[in-house]
Amino acid sequence: MSVSVLIPTYRDAHLLQRSLPVLLDHPGEIEVVIVNNDPEQDVAGAIGDHARDPRVLLLEMGYGAGFARAMNRGIRESSGELVMLCNADLFPTDTYLTEMVAFFERHPRAGAAIGKILRYNLEADRPTEAI
Repeated sequence: MSVSVLIPTYRDAHLLQRSLPVLLDHPGEIEVVIVNNDPEQDVAGAIGDHARDPRVLLLEMGYGAGFARAMNRGIRESSGELVMLCNADLFPTDTYLTEMVAFFERHPRAGAAIGKILRYNLEADRPTEAI
């Protein structure tokens, strides 16, 4: 199953340097749709070489559209069979997407799923035990 990961940004594109390598290392078909809600933020500069990856689609909203509008646009422009809604500060484990895809393959009638999300301590650069 192909996966579209949608990530809105607003003054936090620098955080994508942590999650993009993990997402793009997913062994299946994947696209990452980054929806920029801050016209003054240089997302392509913040994500570096990932901006040239053909699996990364950068959409400019042109204004602070908010999460819902950004996700609606990302969904319209995505192509995956599965859509994962994220935030820039979501740092998935190496197996997160693989396990989610496996879940939907085992449960084809399921409409939504989410894994356990732990709070992340950015200063210590590690997840906490808080859910």
